[in-house]
Amino acid sequence: MTEPTTLIPLSQARAGQRVRIHSLPQQPECRSRLAAMGIQISSELEVLRLGAPGGLLHLANGFLEFMLRRDVAHHMTVELLANASP
Repeated sequence: MTEPTTLIPLSQARAGQRVRIHSLPQQPECRSRLAAMGIQISSELEVLRLGAPGGLLHLANGFLEFMLRRDVAHHMTVELLANASP
């Protein structure tokens, strides 16, 4: 039997964690910008760094690195996968 998936807002992920996207923000501008970078539901991201409290998240999807505002990240739900490094 598999354990239920725990979903959290992307804004709560910590540096070094890998996540899988389960939902995107509802704002069309945000969705289209993310889609232009290849970010979609089921994409896996690595949280590289966190800015000052309330600041930006530095994320990676393969070779693509990008910054995302925490208020946008708060509207994305993700599943924690594993830490990027042991």
